[in-house]
Amino acid sequence: MKSMNTKHGIKIVGEIYFDHVNVQDCIVLGWDCTLAALRIRLHVSLLPKHPQYMAPLAEDRSCFVSGKLVFPNPRNLSGLDPMDQVTPSLDPDGSLDYDTLHGVCSIAEGYYLEGEFGSVILASDAPVLLLAGTSHVYPARILAQRTPEH
Repeated sequence: MKSMNTKHGIKIVGEIYFDHVNVQDCIVLGWDCTLAALRIRLHVSLLPKHPQYMAPLAEDRSCFVSGKLVFPNPRNLSGLDPMDQVTPSLDPDGSLDYDTLHGVCSIAEGYYLEGEFGSVILASDAPVLLLAGTSHVYPARILAQRTPEH
């Protein structure tokens, strides 16, 4: 997501990131929301310093592992499109996905995320990233937006 202080009229406090993960290169595989959590299933794009990183396969642009971006205890959620109302992309290998995460930000009201699933605003407990093959929970970090100098 471009470095900016507002997006669609929403004041951005900071970008959400996870250590050694390229958030905007993560491929969305699906999503669901319950009272317990908003879960976005992903092919997570790992950067070389991540402990699970392996050289990508020749046909891949990055090292991808299965994972979930989880927003526990969601409240005041708006803008999430039902998955059955969003048309997935068909990849050359025949798999279906919903493009990449377009951005995940911290805002005064909680969080703002954008993708083919919609432009979502919600309050929740701190988001975490869960990766297949490990029980480690990766906490979200916030890269604060700089205020433009006048």
